[in-house]
Amino acid sequence: MDQYIEAFQPDVKLLFVRHPEHNLASLKKKFYAGVAGSVDEKFKALEDAYRRRDSLFDEVGSVSYHIRVVQSLPPKTRVV
Repeated sequence: MDQYIEAFQPDVKLLFVRHPEHNLASLKKKFYAGVAGSVDEKFKALEDAYRRRDSLFDEVGSVSYHIRVVQSLPPKTRVV
């Protein structure tokens, strides 16, 4: 996660989360499920990011909550 934040230099850092079972069901359907790491590795990375959320992100919450937050941001705001 640190490398993405450094590379993109976002104005706002948001972590969108949803129930892990929903993530797993969705990821299993994707062609890239095993690309750049296994599904287990991806879930470990997400868990690590969530544990470090206070130092990595400006806001953390549910997907539906953040959709409303993003819609309220000024135009051209860079969000990762």
